Amino acid sequence: MKNSTRGKRIFSFVAAMFVAATVGLWQIVAAQAQHSAPPQVPKPVATVSEAALLRPGELKDMAEGDARAPVTIIEYAALSCGHCADFYLNTMPQLREKYIKTGKVHYILRELAVEPRGTAAAMLTRCVPEDRFFPFVQLLFEKLEEWAFAPDGKTPMMRLAKMAGLDEKEFNACLTNQKLLDQFRKTADLAMKDFDIRVTPTIFINGQKYEGALTANEISLIIDKALENKK
Repeated sequence: MKNSTRGKRIFSFVAAMFVAATVGLWQIVAAQAQHSAPPQVPKPVATVSEAALLRPGELKDMAEGDARAPVTIIEYAALSCGHCADFYLNTMPQLREKYIKTGKVHYILRELAVEPRGTAAAMLTRCVPEDRFFPFVQLLFEKLEEWAFAPDGKTPMMRLAKMAGLDEKEFNACLTNQKLLDQFRKTADLAMKDFDIRVTPTIFINGQKYEGALTANEISLIIDKALENKK
């Protein structure tokens, strides 16, 4: 009787070890298959006419790179948007070095003004000297917590604007410029109406629409595919 019980215990132990080994083997195989699979190119949520996207709007397009580049990227971003800051601070540096400076990508940033502080920041970007536009955008995203979410946003915003070249009088004149405010409102209305922009950032790459902050790896896959299609 004791031998029978011991035999059952040994059998149960061996069976359990076999099951564990089988599960472990399948996990290893699955992991290897996952690592060996080629990375998937993100799929666009829609495709929009490039001609329509590039049609002149209320505001001058602020751009980097060669306008004749084979790939055009148009980003709609809200300057008070955390995901937009993440894309600009973490993805843009690699995008700039790898594709913009090498003549492969023409990048256009369009500020989407949809809430008061983001609108104020967007207006200020159009009042600083034009050659300081992108450095100022960088600064606004780097200091986002200081002006976008603080109880008093005006004081830190004025400090940042001064760093970009505006004095207090120019700062106040910019934020009370009704014509500029109307231009931003029309730009936002058209973006939502014509291109169904509901998320920031929304990024168009040769007319293909992507929503959310793409990583450097994701946008590289999309751009490389677009470059291949241009050959």
